[in-house]
Amino acid sequence: MTYSDQTLAILHDAGWTEERRVPVEALRERLAAAGFVPHPAALAFLTRFEGLGFTHPSSKYEDGKNTCHFDLDRVIGQVDVDDIDDFSASVGTRLCPVGEINRGNSIVAIGEDGRVFSYYSPFIALQTRTVDEAIAHFLSEGKAIATRAYDGNPLSFA
Repeated sequence: MTYSDQTLAILHDAGWTEERRVPVEALRERLAAAGFVPHPAALAFLTRFEGLGFTHPSSKYEDGKNTCHFDLDRVIGQVDVDDIDDFSASVGTRLCPVGEINRGNSIVAIGEDGRVFSYYSPFIALQTRTVDEAIAHFLSEGKAIATRAYDGNPLSFA
């Protein structure tokens, strides 16, 4: 994936490098121990970005800054396994939590099919259709492709 100069600057400020790789087995073990199903799409993202937090420009907040993080220990403590299972059934793909966006107000979960979702009660939003787009999307404050109110029924994001 090629990133814009602004995205690269934000990534590098957080300590990220293109060579960065978190051992996949450690990620798999942490997710499984918490009751989540680690799958290749989520693990591919986490091997590059797990443990990092980012501050980026934002028009949403008075101070002009927004934050996001991909710290498994923090997100696992915020997410209920049953909720992830329910949301997975609703969107039609197995979800795995990977982080938080919007100053911790939205959980990020990656689908087994590669789609990236966020949720904040009672809404689920399709953020990107592929994992490769996700980090640039979040750091440039991209808009969700679609947002739906979650009521326990299947949701269409076609």
